Parts: sequence; C-alpha cells; structure tokens
Amino acid sequence: MEEAVPAKVSIVREQKDIGFVCQDASLRHAMAGLENATRLRMPIHLHGETGTGKELMARHVHELSARKGEFVAVNCGAIPEALFISEIFGHERGAFTDARHDGAQGLARLADGGSLFLDEIADIPLASQTVLLRFLDSMEVRPVGGKTSKKVDVQIISATNSDLTDRVAKRQFRADLLYRLNAYTLKLPPLKLRQDFSAIVKRLMDELAPQAAITDAAINHLRKADWPGNIRQLRGVLQRALVRRDMEYIDEVSFDDLVIAPEASSEVCDGCRGHPLNQHKCREIRQKYVSAGHNIAETARALGLSRTTVYKHVF
Repeated sequence: MEEAVPAKVSIVREQKDIGFVCQDASLRHAMAGLENATRLRMPIHLHGETGTGKELMARHVHELSARKGEFVAVNCGAIPEALFISEIFGHERGAFTDARHDGAQGLARLADGGSLFLDEIADIPLASQTVLLRFLDSMEVRPVGGKTSKKVDVQIISATNSDLTDRVAKRQFRADLLYRLNAYTLKLPPLKLRQDFSAIVKRLMDELAPQAAITDAAINHLRKADWPGNIRQLRGVLQRALVRRDMEYIDEVSFDDLVIAPEASSEVCDGCRGHPLNQHKCREIRQKYVSAGHNIAETARALGLSRTTVYKHVF
C-alpha cells in the first residue's frame, strides 16, 4: 500500500501596511536588513532626493526598532548655528544669554528610549559636528552649562539629499562623523525610477480623494515626467488636477502644468523601443548599470534581478 504524499503547505504572509508604498524590488532589497540593523543599534542613514519620503522611512525604522520612546525629528538646517548644541543636548538654567530660565532638556534626552531623526544632516555646523561625534561614540548627554552627563539609549537616524562624500572632500563635513552615521545606508530611489509608480499614484489618490478615479492613460502620462520634486511634487500635481476636475476623476488631459520631456530613444534598448510598458523598467536597469560602474552583478543585486535579465537590457 502506497503512503499518501502529504500536500504541500502554502504559507501566505499578509503584508502589513507600513504607511507608504514599497513594491519596488530594488527598494525592498535595500530595506531587507533594516530590522536587524536596529537590533544591533546601528545608526541608519537615509539618502535620497528631496521629496522621496525620507521622513516616512525614518518613522518606519522607528517602528521596526520596537522602541517604546518617542520619535523625535529635527531639521538640522533650521537651527541657528549658535543654538545647535543647546537644542540637541539641552542647557542648564542661565547657561547663556537668552537661555530659558528653567533650562531645557534637549532633543537627545527627549528621544531617550526612542529614535532621534537628524534630517538635513549635511547642514550641521562644522564646529558642532565634533560634539555630535562624541555623543554618538558615548551616548552620553551633557547639557550646555552642565557638569554631569546622562547616558541615553537612542536609535540614530539621519538623512540628506547631499553628497556627503563630496562634502568631506571639500572639508565641509567630518569624515569620522560620516563613517559613524552611515553604518547602515539606505538609498531611496527617485520617483522616475520607481517600479511601483502606478501604486504610488493610486495610494496618493486614495489619501487625497478616495471617491475620485484616475485613468490608466493618466498614470502613463504622469510616468513620462521627470519629477525633480519626486513624491511631494506628484502630490501637488494630483491635487491641482482634482481641483480642475471638481474632485470627480483625473484623465490624461488634466495636467495643464506638467512638463513632459521628450523621450530619448538611447535610454532604452532596441528590444524595448516602441513598447511603452517595457521602457520604464529598461530605463531603470540601464541607469543603474551606469551608476554601478557598468557592473552586471552589482546591478542585478541592487535591482533584485538575474544577471541574464540585466545583460539583455544593457547590450
């Protein structure tokens, strides 16, 4: 008598809504180690153009860390140079002119047990970078005018749209601080290279006007734009289109202010030319191939593709 062969068990994991669209293969690949990085208390550095969703990603990192403390965000470029250290580390009563009479706790202590998000990290004054580096090494906070230090437990997350390596070369940013901050670096792709462009548009539509429809032709038209302002710019374009259409629908002629650059045929391979649905993916592969130094293996790894697929699109 033959033994019954047990049926294969199919396990389907329900994808949790993390607050933003993340169906892009290269982005998902880059995010794969985030949770383990937070377990190791590694500083997380986010790099991406303006409007690519760096703060949303930072909040996601905070959620992954499972920390019970606060998520504290600070725009480093918005703090006057003279006040940067006291804003981050606090100050004692009467520590300097115009100091608060009762002192200030500082953002680093406020984030104790949680996450400190240092946005626009490239704008930190050079003189203050030394103090920040010392803090990252010791995780001890001493307020301005104070005599004692307090140990804190903080997940550090930083972000910038600048090339910090270039700033280091120009002596505008400390190399040792960069090496401390970029223990785990996540690069957010620009909107024009996102594989999940359609899903991003639909997510924004659901947030802005759930009752309104958008046509496939409209999404394909949007895909042709350059998007220097990325998702933030896309949101504004959709809002203006909804106003023009009385919040009912959006079609391909709803975008009076959208500039569509002429498409260069050299941006895609011969096999994809004339096939609009394939051109976006092909363009992404070819651009990644160039940025990876014409390295087939690195391009395939970054995009989560096979080497054969990459080779087909670049040669």
